Amino acid sequence: MQLTLNTQRSNIATCPHGLPLGACPICNGMASGGGKKADFSAKPGEMSWNECAAIGAFLRAQKLARQTKAQDVLNFAKVNKIFQNKLDKISHNITLFNLNAEKMLPRIISVPIIFIAKNLLQKPIIFMRNLPMIIQNLSQKLSDTASKIISLIGEKITENKQKIAKLHEKLKRKITSIYEEIINDSNT
Repeated sequence: MQLTLNTQRSNIATCPHGLPLGACPICNGMASGGGKKADFSAKPGEMSWNECAAIGAFLRAQKLARQTKAQDVLNFAKVNKIFQNKLDKISHNITLFNLNAEKMLPRIISVPIIFIAKNLLQKPIIFMRNLPMIIQNLSQKLSDTASKIISLIGEKITENKQKIAKLHEKLKRKITSIYEEIINDSNT
C-alpha cells in the first residue's frame, strides 16, 4: 500500500511572506516591530543594510519553516504507518478468527459470531485505520480556508486604514482652511 500525504504549506495567521502578522518588515513598511523604521540612507537604487537584513531574516525564517514542515510530514508519516500496521494486524487476526470459527463451529453458531466480528469489530478498525488521513485532509482544507479568510480580512483592514488616512487628511485640510479663513476675516 502506498502512503501519500499532502505537503502544502500551512499559512494560518501569516503574511504572504510567511511571517506572523505584524512581524513582517516588508508588509509593515520595513518596520521591525519595535517602531523603528528601516535605514533608507543607501544611494538611490541600492538597498540599505536594514533592508538586506530584513530580507535575509525573512528568507531564513522561510527556509526554517519549510524544513520544519517537511520534518513534521515525515514524522506524521512514520507514526501513521505504525498505527496503520497495528490496525492491519488486528484486522488480519479478526479475519483468521472468522475462518477458524467457520471451520470449527456449527453453522448456526458461526454465522452470528462471524457477522459480529466483521460488522462490529472489523469495520470500525478499518475506519480507524483511515481516520488520520481523513483528519489531515480536513485540517488542510480548514487551514487553506482560514488563510483565505485572514488574507481577505487583512486586505479590508489595509483598505480601511487607507480610507481613514485620506479622510483624516481631507478633514485636516478643511479645518486648516476654515481657521485660515477665520484668521483672514479677523485681520481685515
